[in-house]
Amino acid sequence: MSGPPVSGRPRRAHLRWLRAFALSGTGVALAGCASAPLRLIEPNDFVQPTPDAGLFRLSETRSMASAWQAILAGDVKDALGRLGKLHAIRPSAAAPQTALGYAHVRAGDLERAEAAFLAVLARHPRYVPALAGAGLVFRRRGDAETAVELLRRAVEAGGPATPAVVRRRLGEAKLEVAEKH
Repeated sequence: MSGPPVSGRPRRAHLRWLRAFALSGTGVALAGCASAPLRLIEPNDFVQPTPDAGLFRLSETRSMASAWQAILAGDVKDALGRLGKLHAIRPSAAAPQTALGYAHVRAGDLERAEAAFLAVLARHPRYVPALAGAGLVFRRRGDAETAVELLRRAVEAGGPATPAVVRRRLGEAKLEVAEKH
């Protein structure tokens, strides 16, 4: 079973998919582009990517939600295993690779996190969770100027649906740049 149909009346499978999607703890804010699906996770200051619409079966969507919960719980090994499998199934999908980036951030491996986020941005340059993640990585490395640029792009791509945490990170990075000059 795949995600929701692109057009037409909802089918039973579509409704089951939506129900499972909602029950998995994943919220969606749609603004008409691939940059909009996201969920704000305040405890760790991450922007959760949601599975790319129509690319994943229900079991894969659940696995993605479980992997995200593992990231938040600090079980990076479990998250990396699940996300690696999902990425192998759908290598062009932005969500699993973006979540891999956040798992690497959680593990403290900023080099791999940067590689994951930048690989997603090469294919999806306006994908808000990847832009926010890359901004987080560059800021943690002390490159506030690059972080400002990435976070500014995330705010532009997300428009009014941009999570407050991204706007806050942008403001903090701008302050860091101002303090250096």
